[in-house]
Amino acid sequence: MKRLAALAIIAALLTSCTPERTRDTTRPTFAYTNNQGFFVVRGTDTLGSVPGYVSGKTAFTSDGRFAYVPWADKILIVDTQTGSARKLAHAYQDAPLMPAWGSHIVWLNGPDRLMGMNLEDENPVPALIQMIHMPIPAVDGSAMGWWVPGVPTMVAANSETIAFTRLDHPRTAGRVPENLYVMSRDGAFTDIGMLQGLSPRKFTISPDGKTIAYLVDEFAVPTCARAMIVVVDIARKTVEASRPESAVIGSKSDWLGWAADGRLLAEYENSDCGGQSIDPTPKVWSKTDGGWELSQNPAESRLELAPGWNASVVPAGKYRLEGQNHLQVDTPDGTVRIADGVDSTAAPVSRP
Repeated sequence: MKRLAALAIIAALLTSCTPERTRDTTRPTFAYTNNQGFFVVRGTDTLGSVPGYVSGKTAFTSDGRFAYVPWADKILIVDTQTGSARKLAHAYQDAPLMPAWGSHIVWLNGPDRLMGMNLEDENPVPALIQMIHMPIPAVDGSAMGWWVPGVPTMVAANSETIAFTRLDHPRTAGRVPENLYVMSRDGAFTDIGMLQGLSPRKFTISPDGKTIAYLVDEFAVPTCARAMIVVVDIARKTVEASRPESAVIGSKSDWLGWAADGRLLAEYENSDCGGQSIDPTPKVWSKTDGGWELSQNPAESRLELAPGWNASVVPAGKYRLEGQNHLQVDTPDGTVRIADGVDSTAAPVSRP
C-alpha cells in the first residue's frame, strides 16, 4: 500500500507540472538586436543572448532552430532549444546570408556558386551546395553588339524557395529594371518577369513559399517618391502593386513582414516633401483582399507571433529617429516593455 501511495503522489506531482511546461512551449519566440547585443526571447523572457553592440539584421533558420545575425567578421548564433550562444567566422562578409531548408543558411559566391552550411553542426564548414544555372534571357541583344546578362543577386530565401534578380536587358541610355527569378530546391528556375521599379528593396517570401513581396519607390514628382508594395504570386506569375490609401506623395516604407496567419504587414510613414500637411507617425498596415487595414499606430514594425502575442517596435515620438524607440510585447495578460533602441527584429518563419 505504501508503494501505491508513493506512486500516486509522484503521478500527481507530474500531472501538476505538465500544464506549466505546456504553457512555456506555447510562448512564441522572436529575436532582436540593439546597442546592448543580440537577444532571443521566448514569451517575455530572454532565452539566449550575445552581449555587445550589434546592429546587423537578425533572422531565423527555416526550421526555427537557430536565430542568427551577421555582425562584423562573425556570425552570432543562438540555439532556440537550449539558449546557448556561439560565434562563427564570417568569411563572406559582402554576401547576404539567407535561411534555406532545415537549419541551413546559404549565400551566393560569384555568379553561379550557391554556398551554405548547416548550423546544426557544432563547427559548420562552408561548402558548395550546388552550381546554379539561370535561364538564358529571352532578349535580343544583337543590335547592341556583344552582350551578356548581368550578375545575379540573391535577394530572399525561405525553406524551399530562393529569389534572385538579374539584369536581362542590354544597357542603354535609359535604365531598365532587372528581372525576378525564383529557384526551387532542385535547382529549377521560374522567370517571373521584369521588376516593377529600378531600385527594389526589402524582398521577403511568405511562410508558405508561394508569394514574394518587395518595395519600390514611385516618383510622382522628381524629388519626392512614394513607396509602393509589390506582391508576386509565384505559381501564377501575377503581380499586384498597391499601398495604403493614406500614403501621400512623399510616403516611405522601411519594413515588410508576415503575420503568423500569412497576412502581409507593411510599415508606412509620410513626409512633407510634397508640401502637404501630413501625419508623419510610422504605422503598420495589414494587407487584406480589399486593400489595407491599419494594424498598429504608432509602430515601426510589428511581429504578429501568435493569437494574443505581438512584438512591436514603437517610436519615442511622432517621427522615426534612429535609436529612439522601444520594443514591447503584447501578451494575453498585458503589455511588457522589453528593450530600448532596437535596430532589428525577427520571428521564425513557421509559427504556431
